[in-house]
Order: sequence, then C-alpha cells, then structure tokens
Amino acid sequence: MTSLSRPETGWQLSGLYDEDGNLERPADPAMWLREAVERRGDVLIVGAGFLEPPMTRPVRVPRSVRAGRGMLEGFVRLADDETGDRIAAYARRWGFLDLCEHGLPASHNPAPGWCRPLSLDEGEPVEGWRRWAGQARAILAILARLSAGEPGLDEDWQRVFAGSRLVAPWWREGTAESADGDRWRVRSVINDWTVLGNVRPWLVDYGPHLVIGGGGLFGALAVQLVLLASGSDSVCRCSACGSPFVPTGRRPAAGRRRYCADCRERGVPVRDAKRDHRARMAAVR
Repeated sequence: MTSLSRPETGWQLSGLYDEDGNLERPADPAMWLREAVERRGDVLIVGAGFLEPPMTRPVRVPRSVRAGRGMLEGFVRLADDETGDRIAAYARRWGFLDLCEHGLPASHNPAPGWCRPLSLDEGEPVEGWRRWAGQARAILAILARLSAGEPGLDEDWQRVFAGSRLVAPWWREGTAESADGDRWRVRSVINDWTVLGNVRPWLVDYGPHLVIGGGGLFGALAVQLVLLASGSDSVCRCSACGSPFVPTGRRPAAGRRRYCADCRERGVPVRDAKRDHRARMAAVR
C-alpha cells in the first residue's frame, strides 16, 4: 500500500482498511480477460495493432485476471489523474472498464441487447474512468463517515450523483441532518453498481466452481464495495448448500465449515456437528 492521503487516513481510522493495510477483501470473483492497452489522447484502446486492417493485425492472446490486492485502492486514486497516464497503467494491469456508448459498463445491458464496449471501436474515454473512480472514492468517504455515526459530506454526495438532475443530498431537505438516510442511500448506490456490473453467482470451470462474479473489472470493483459497506471481511461459500454468502462478524477460520444464514436456520451446523461426533466415537471403539 502506498502512502495515504488525508482522506484515506480517515478511511483507515474508520476501519475500511484491514489489519494488514489492505482496502480489498478476500473473495472468489470470476476471472475476466485483460487485453493489451494503449492510450491515444483521451481514450484507451486495445493495443498492439488494433487500428490495422483485421487480416494484418498481430495475433493477441488475452490474459485472465481476477481481483487482488491494490485493485480497489488503485482505482479510487485514478479520480485525480489529469493526464490519463495512471489510468492507462491501471488498465494494463486490471483491464478495461468496458464502458459503452451510455457511459456505463457494457455489462449493464447483457444478452439479448448487448452493449458494445467502446474500447473495441473509437476507444474508451479516460474521462469516464475519472468519473467512476471519483464516485467510488466518494462512496468510500461516505462509508467512513457513516462508520463514525456521521452523515456524508455534501461534496461527496454531489460527486456520487454528478449526473443527477437533483442536487444531492436532496433527501435531507426539510429534515434534520441524519446518518440514517445517508446509510440507506449509499447502500442503494452500491446496489446499483452490482446491477450495472451484472454481479451474481457464476459457475466456472476453475476452482472454486461457484464464484461471485460480474461483467469484468467493474463487477469485481462492485463486489469490493459491497464487502466494505457490509462490514464483512470476505465472501465465503456455504459448506452445506454451496451458495456464496457474506459472513457477519469475524472471518471464518480456514479449514472450518462455513454456513449461510438459511442453513444455520435449518440447523445444519448442529446436524453436521452430531454426525462428526458419532464418527469420532466410532473411530475410538
């Protein structure tokens, strides 16, 4: 982790960073493909001869990438990148946001509609990266203040809703300033990220076979925001039903069974404990 700015120091004090200094939380996200990236002025394009005629372009083999340390922290720092150089470097490491003509991740319009990523045509605008990175950074600032029982700053809410016709925080008009309305609102915004990123359980061919995934980088960033907002340390798979879930409280210990809320309500942990006990008794006889 690089040196922290003043706002990021507040995030650390609020508990957004873990004990090891990581902003990211462990998860089992789906992999996505990472193409070569070139910056041409104010846009990012698929590099290595993309503008050449199709029959003469060099053969490229995209590499797979998945969420890891520095992904979210590096992304929010891009909000202040005036030149676009750091954005291009980040995209080379983590891939495109796959923004479409609507300024949204193309995963917001999956089959049969299919929005096409601009990186494959005229190029992905660097300004779109700044906008989404700025919104993610404002979300983290709001989460940090809410953890201290304080409402988010107006300037952060205005960055989150920069494209709205209303001036944020409009929901406070005529009411006393409170963190309750902000808490509901920021969760709604993060849920929007998961919808735009097509975040959902995915079946994959690599282990673990059931993962939480989305439409690529944007979906992986949305998963991290969900984990931070929920106060959870990770995303786990239920040892009984196999469904992914966000544990509450401390992170389950490695090597031990982990149960979702539904299985706990059905008494599955007690059933498994009794079964293990009978097996141990039978082994010592």
